Amino acid sequence: MKNRKLLVWLAVAGMIGIMAVSCEKSDMTDMADIEEETLVENIFNDILATVNDAEARADELVYSPELKKSALADSCPVITIDNPEPGVWPKTITIDFGEGCEGFPDRIRTGRIIIMVTGRYRMEGSVKTVTLENYTVNGISVEGTKTIVNEGRNNAGNLVYSISLANGKVTLPDGKVAFREVSRTREWVSGEDTFNPWDDVYFITGQVTGTSFKGVSYTHTILTPLEVDAACRFIKSGTLRFEADDRMTRVLDYGYGDPWGGCDALALSTREDGETRVITLRFRHPSFLR
Repeated sequence: MKNRKLLVWLAVAGMIGIMAVSCEKSDMTDMADIEEETLVENIFNDILATVNDAEARADELVYSPELKKSALADSCPVITIDNPEPGVWPKTITIDFGEGCEGFPDRIRTGRIIIMVTGRYRMEGSVKTVTLENYTVNGISVEGTKTIVNEGRNNAGNLVYSISLANGKVTLPDGKVAFREVSRTREWVSGEDTFNPWDDVYFITGQVTGTSFKGVSYTHTILTPLEVDAACRFIKSGTLRFEADDRMTRVLDYGYGDPWGGCDALALSTREDGETRVITLRFRHPSFLR
């Protein structure tokens, strides 16, 4: 009888152990998925901020005669315009980082970003097409074509842009590859009145589909607008639903750590079974933390 009870307790203990390992693995999987999303999201947001900066500098060169003597070609990156005359469109702006330029915030970029624009960024109806040529950021290779259309102002008076990404691809230094397609809308809520790209704040809505570094197909849908501040390494607020093959659906609340809009790495992950977990986001992939 004692032996039988012992076997029962051993069996129960074994099941508890298996459940604990299963939960731990599930948590680790959730964290890996969320960190990957944060990494890829920041990479493509970084490209947009870099493009906006280059376009603002190109505007200064084209529309401010006193600045035409300043040689952007002496800077890093080298910024050139194929058709620099004011009021003549389209224009092609090339940002050439060469073999490497170190820039804000602590990122080293290589290769070229090529921007074809049909009008000024703040001009309603203007279209910007961004392509990447041998482009890397902190050793991560990035591919894809991003199209940005100025849809005009909304009822709040803010400029709204439709954003699409086709054939997005991110390759890590360790060879892992992820694919990404984007259909989103950006509302420019702050920073429009300056040419400083790092005070820009956007609210983002829309959806992303793709395949993760582990080959898992996914869909990410924004439930409440994501607040992206160019000066913050992390999404500051908003909620995002993660759906993936053979995974529990979960919602990530980026505003959990600081509901007053501070820049922090805390977020709340809630799975469809009701389990919640406070997590700390990281920008860089663990394989190349510096």
